Amino acid sequence: MLSPNMISRIAGILAKLVLFAAIVLPLAVLSLVLFLSSIHLEIHGANEISLSGDQITPLVRVILFVFSAGYFALLVAGLLSIRQTLIEAEHQRWLSFESVRGFRRFAIANLAIALYEIFFGALAFALIDLQNGDSSFSVQFGMTAELVSALFTGLVILIAAHIFTVGQAAYEENRSFI
Repeated sequence: MLSPNMISRIAGILAKLVLFAAIVLPLAVLSLVLFLSSIHLEIHGANEISLSGDQITPLVRVILFVFSAGYFALLVAGLLSIRQTLIEAEHQRWLSFESVRGFRRFAIANLAIALYEIFFGALAFALIDLQNGDSSFSVQFGMTAELVSALFTGLVILIAAHIFTVGQAAYEENRSFI
């Protein structure tokens, strides 16, 4: 088992890496959407599309940007939330209100990302197909092992967040007796 000091150091390093990722990932994807010349997209294995050259119209770029913006808003919210938990762990405030709240928000963001990909990803794919000459508008949803895994993981993290919330309340109650 790692010592509390070792956990604190690791949490501090992770907090910095998470902040870096929260800044760089959206900028990198925005750059790709603006300047890409070909792309292959896949959402949980259910929907797949490859585009190149003239297929990447300004409207397709807008669709990709809007979808990416929503996805990365959720991702960044989740990353910044878990960063708060990591900062609290760095200072050995394991069950502080901020730590538990950060973890709970991270859990919600994780689940929201999986659901966002299911619904808005399918819609984005349908809009791109429509833009590229497919005369019918159809939204396809698929269930893959990867999607089930993402939903399962999101729910488990949400349950763990609830357990931490209950633990945090018990911790605060015990502190009030001292």
